[in-house]
Amino acid sequence: MKLGIDVGGTQTKIAVITDSCEMLAVNSCPTVVGSASFLDFICRIIEEYRKSFPDIGDVGVGIPGKADARRGTIVFSPALQILESLDFCKEVHERCGLPVFVENDVNAWALAEKTVGVCRMVDTYVLIAIGTGIGAGIVIDGRIYRGFNFEAGEIGYMVSREDYDSQCPTKNDFGSFEKKASAIALSCQYNERTGQSLTTKEIFARARQGGDPLAYELIHNQFKTLAVGISNVICVLQPQKVVIGGGLAGEGDYLIRHLNKYVKMLIPTEVPVVLSGTGQWGGAMGAALAAK
Repeated sequence: MKLGIDVGGTQTKIAVITDSCEMLAVNSCPTVVGSASFLDFICRIIEEYRKSFPDIGDVGVGIPGKADARRGTIVFSPALQILESLDFCKEVHERCGLPVFVENDVNAWALAEKTVGVCRMVDTYVLIAIGTGIGAGIVIDGRIYRGFNFEAGEIGYMVSREDYDSQCPTKNDFGSFEKKASAIALSCQYNERTGQSLTTKEIFARARQGGDPLAYELIHNQFKTLAVGISNVICVLQPQKVVIGGGLAGEGDYLIRHLNKYVKMLIPTEVPVVLSGTGQWGGAMGAALAAK
């Protein structure tokens, strides 16, 4: 039995699964940040779930940031206020007594798509999570590709020619691509144009219902920007599938249909863009699967 903890900047999702990937329990709670308090937070979750599921033998944790999965360290995670290397797995193991594994959150989610999602029949694919930011989990020949310094998949930092006119972001900042195309970017753009603070879901609802030309314009601009990024990923990696997850995936077929249309307007490709098959618990399931 495995415990998976998918840590987000504001919410943490938790899943308990059997060794055969049967889901036994899921839950979520507010994230606690800061190195010392974060360790306490993770240990409390582990102890709580061990009381209900004493057969838990391994713990996997997905974090938003740079993780060295081999050494078990969090190199940095601005969202968690961890800005220097934290010997995470060793610290948690010493407190809780269980084997603990750490992985980048989107990489972990990509593992779930291979095991129980839409990539069970393919070995090379990219999962793109679109929420507050944008990140990718890259799987090549069935293995997570992390890059030489564990930063592969940070596609939120992809750039275009026009970005020479902006200041280069630090690793603590959002990147150029996610500033233009993330779910929160859409809300910011709508607010700047109208003065109204609407959620991304509300803006999509207005666009679908008609009667709000600005909502429709901004959404389709976002689709086109996302399609440029997806097209470049396809050209570089030639995956068998591109999988979309994160908050924006909640827009379902409306999102996928337009992304496929715009990608095919840019490049000659047969690579399909599809929705995640694991949904909102994919990251927690993937974190559990990373515990091996």
